[in-house]
Amino acid sequence: MRKTTLTGAIVAVGIAASPAVANAATTTTFLDSHAATQTSSFVGPVTDAQTMTAGKPYSVTIAGIVSVYSKANWANPRFTVVGTKGVKPSFPSPGIDNTGPTGQDAGAVFSYITTGTPVAVPKPAGNLEVSSNGGASYAHLTGTKAAGSSLYTYRVIGAGFPLKARFYDPSAKDNYGQFRIRVTPLAK
Repeated sequence: MRKTTLTGAIVAVGIAASPAVANAATTTTFLDSHAATQTSSFVGPVTDAQTMTAGKPYSVTIAGIVSVYSKANWANPRFTVVGTKGVKPSFPSPGIDNTGPTGQDAGAVFSYITTGTPVAVPKPAGNLEVSSNGGASYAHLTGTKAAGSSLYTYRVIGAGFPLKARFYDPSAKDNYGQFRIRVTPLAK
């Protein structure tokens, strides 16, 4: 997994409670983990509809569970399943079969398959990266996870560009499931 440090544009501090929201609308973008064809090791980026004002704080929430393995591989007896699989993606990928199990959300891998020595789960997932500086740099964030859900909240400082998000997987054609990304301006 690849991790990149941003130059101060994103504050990787989770928000424990719902902060005051400025008088602006929340925007929603979906990042699909699946790609029928790829030209790089990333799926995306997708770009949010609103420009984040430079220096202003935003709440970014990311929800969803996905699979980075095909449904057939989850069932293949040559693989060992580690952890407890999710039943299905929270937000299905359009136009493909989404009926297989899942194994990760925006911040953690909770189940995976292997032919090697299993590593305990949950373990950090570094696949989902965001940029607040127009894509000049991306970072995997550490946020606050809502109890019993796949919803993570991050505090992001605007840099004059819309939020971009991408998903690292050099072989994303067998993936399924999407992440829902919501951006909300904060009063402070």
